[in-house]
Amino acid sequence: MKKYLFFTFFLLITSACSEPNLNASEVWKRSIESMNNVTEYTFTLESQAEETDNLIATKYSEGSVQHDPLISYITVINEYDEDTRADAEVYITDETFFYKNSLQDEEEWEVRPLLETPISPYEQMSLMNEFSDLFSFNAEKDYYHFSLTASDEDFHSFALDIIPFFHISDSMTNELMLHLIREMGQIDRISYDFTINKETFKKTSATIELHINIGEDGTQNKMFVEQIHITYDYSKIEPILIPKTIKELPFEEKDVEDLLNKQDEYTEHQKGISDGNYFNGAHFTTDDDWIYFSDDFVVGDGVYRFKQADIDNQIEKIADVSASYLNVTDDWLYYQDPTDDFNVYRMKKDGSEIEKQIHYRIANLRVIDDVLYYKNFSEVGPPSLQQAQIDGSITTTFSLADNISRFTVHQGNAYYQTDNFQLYVTDLDPHSQSSHLFTVHLVGLFQIKDNYMYYQNRSDGHSIYRSPIDGHGIEKLLDAESQDFHVTDDSIFFTNASDDFALYKLDLETQELVKIDDSGFAIHIIEDLVFYQKPISSSELGWFVVNQDGTNIRRLHFE
Repeated sequence: MKKYLFFTFFLLITSACSEPNLNASEVWKRSIESMNNVTEYTFTLESQAEETDNLIATKYSEGSVQHDPLISYITVINEYDEDTRADAEVYITDETFFYKNSLQDEEEWEVRPLLETPISPYEQMSLMNEFSDLFSFNAEKDYYHFSLTASDEDFHSFALDIIPFFHISDSMTNELMLHLIREMGQIDRISYDFTINKETFKKTSATIELHINIGEDGTQNKMFVEQIHITYDYSKIEPILIPKTIKELPFEEKDVEDLLNKQDEYTEHQKGISDGNYFNGAHFTTDDDWIYFSDDFVVGDGVYRFKQADIDNQIEKIADVSASYLNVTDDWLYYQDPTDDFNVYRMKKDGSEIEKQIHYRIANLRVIDDVLYYKNFSEVGPPSLQQAQIDGSITTTFSLADNISRFTVHQGNAYYQTDNFQLYVTDLDPHSQSSHLFTVHLVGLFQIKDNYMYYQNRSDGHSIYRSPIDGHGIEKLLDAESQDFHVTDDSIFFTNASDDFALYKLDLETQELVKIDDSGFAIHIIEDLVFYQKPISSSELGWFVVNQDGTNIRRLHFE
């Protein structure tokens, strides 16, 4: 009898203390319910980021988090190489990012707006719920283990959701860089493992591995790989208090969002040549009265002008000089002279009073708001972007980056492309020296139009994409491989490399694609006229013009 009573008592105890076997769906549901009660926790995080086998950084961080309202304190150690280490302290609230970086000249606290709204552990589990059936599931001794591996771009939003808000860098510049890579890169593979405590049903650890395709590097895809491991502890923590001297800091006058969102503060720049014409060879420009033209390669020496109405019979040669990168201002034409080491000259708009302005070799001349912008090739080392007043006196000299290729100015910022086809944005203030990657795609030609950045994505066969200037969002406009392109108010004219380099027009509203001519490149547009080059024999090129609606194609003659 005593044995029977003892056995019955043992069964009651063990049945009360053990959980019946639960399936994955039941565990997931119980975990969401449990995580809904989480208001505070601590964490440790280790991560490693590398780009095509080159280690970028190893990160160690730990911190405390409290919700409703959100406040978090985090310490971060970033090791970039054997000799470079950056320590940072960070406070995060619902909208604000306070940080202090040991690599700054003065270790002072700075404050920035957050790039993303932080979500709670409960919200994160709820967002992942739609993918719960895709996880493998195992019940271990003390925990449940969920695991997912996928290689589908449909998991892009999922990848962004599982990155915890406290996985941060030691500076806002690096934070923006990682944000752009994750936001705009293509997910090649994702692995996600996490564990759930059997007693509390709270997430105790997570391991994330992301493989992101960020473009081509020569003949192979350029991959960004990020590995993250996190552990959680839900013990009660002391209240997190931001010191008053830090909490009351004002936003920086030039934070990242200001850098990317200045368009409301500026009037339109006065440009000596439009972006579209500049990036297609800088042969045609206009002052809204006359159209000016030069092409020392196809036509030979000479600067020409004509009225739009007289294009077929009154093209006037106003100067017998060699000229490239033609720009027009209120009173002057500025150009580079290829026969004089590409030094800068100017002449009156009737071709008179020719004057030398810059006495050393430059490239890619632009006149914007009465300031000359150009790449200086007279210095030792890679060319830098420089400014000069139009009276010839150098006012500001500064380097944006090594090996600059193309550049433009828009709403107080300079957008420039490096020789490795990456596109950056920087403040024009020479004392700022803060550059930020605009897109993770490798870029060919680019053009800004109506607060959109249009660009060839070299990572996707030179197809044409666009993204708002604020960097948020991306849209593929064209599948065909393009060589040159030029954006108007409602269309894109482009050289279709997929169709023997024919000239095409894409309607941005209807997506209608129209073939204009069997060949056409170096596309310039002024008012309703589209100017372009095409072969007229096996060894000779000529200039042609067509109306934007595709009618009245004819050859231009310069004598």
